Amino acid sequence: MSGRVPVLPVAHNAGERWPGRHWVKQPGVLRVRIGKPIETEGRMPDDVLADVEAWIEAQLQEISDVPRPTSR
Repeated sequence: MSGRVPVLPVAHNAGERWPGRHWVKQPGVLRVRIGKPIETEGRMPDDVLADVEAWIEAQLQEISDVPRPTSR
């Protein structure tokens, strides 16, 4: 079972401007969204993770300049 501490989901588009393993950063706007806490009490970790991932993907659909994949 999960712990008793809620998960605070955060989505951002920094990877579009600051690609990993590169020294050069691209100019642009970084967007950050902080969601409402997602309860973990009495839930399985995989269920909590699925909710967090779904929230982040929904936010990235709105804040990302890069098209998101439609499905896995």
